[in-house]
Amino acid sequence: MLIYWLLFAVPVAGSAIFTTGRTQRSAVPLIVLFGIFWIFYNIVSGSRYEIGGDWGNYLRIFNYIRLEKFTTSIGYNEVGFVILAKACDLLGLGINGINFFCSAVLSLGVILLARRTEHPWLGIMAAVPYLLIVVGMGYIQQSAAIGFLILAMLALFDRRLPRAICMGALAISMHTASVVFLPLVAYMYVRENRHTIIPLSFLGLLGVIMVVAMGYWDKLNGGYIDAEYSSNGALVRLAMNAIPALIFLLFNKNLQITSRERDFWTILSWSSIGLMLLYFVFPSSTVLDRVGLFFTPIQVFAFGNFSAMLRNTKGLSSLSGVALLLYCGAVQFVWLVFADNASSWVPYQSLFQI
Repeated sequence: MLIYWLLFAVPVAGSAIFTTGRTQRSAVPLIVLFGIFWIFYNIVSGSRYEIGGDWGNYLRIFNYIRLEKFTTSIGYNEVGFVILAKACDLLGLGINGINFFCSAVLSLGVILLARRTEHPWLGIMAAVPYLLIVVGMGYIQQSAAIGFLILAMLALFDRRLPRAICMGALAISMHTASVVFLPLVAYMYVRENRHTIIPLSFLGLLGVIMVVAMGYWDKLNGGYIDAEYSSNGALVRLAMNAIPALIFLLFNKNLQITSRERDFWTILSWSSIGLMLLYFVFPSSTVLDRVGLFFTPIQVFAFGNFSAMLRNTKGLSSLSGVALLLYCGAVQFVWLVFADNASSWVPYQSLFQI
């Protein structure tokens, strides 16, 4: 369990050392510390052994892809993941090569997103307990997809449409459910570039065709929805997105961000709250739980700007960092000690121990 608290300690230390935000985000010491955290996290995640709720499932998937032809494998799993698995097998990296790649993409996205906030280390600290430890080490394909979606989002903010499309396509190739996020990305571009409606509509249609062609909707409708599968703790995890979303909606006027970014995070915030409300009427909490994974970047952005959003609120701004530390620490403690499947993460094991 100690290794997870060491991961948590790095952003805590970073938030204490670098107390100011955007003015220092390009400082050499800050970038070096970002790099140290990225390397440390990916060693922990990439070298883990029998850690994560879906470790056994992904090992079976990897062995299937490794033994089957490429054309057969892409009918069984997303094409990007199949290519990655084949490459790792060819290079002799095994399942740990896949783990390292997926966690590297996710953590890169988290760090780059956090760098755009007022207090980057607070954003990273908020990501550690759930997004990096639980999702990054448990939902391998989704973690890479989320990382690519964050990169697509950042490219869109910088008005780099080709890069955004590329990153979005990579996200879908890793996990087809990423398409739930892309209409928001498309809208944010179309709102200022009306001439792109037709090509983006074509790309959207292509995405829908991919979902149908790969049988993902049939698996979803015939599995989670029809069976009304329920995920333990789904409401709590959806609330973890809804809480920062609500904070953003209430206090975002204090943020110095572009109108494009503000609109994006506003829509994402309302969507996160809507997902939580759907929990009470939707037949399958598992579907909502899985979709909610793709909305977790709101935690990084909102909590990275937490103190900035409260700067004009008397008495709250000065306590925001401490409050966030206690909240994130409590989330990690409860997960590692009391979660139903905490035993899949604790005790931590790595290749260096076997």
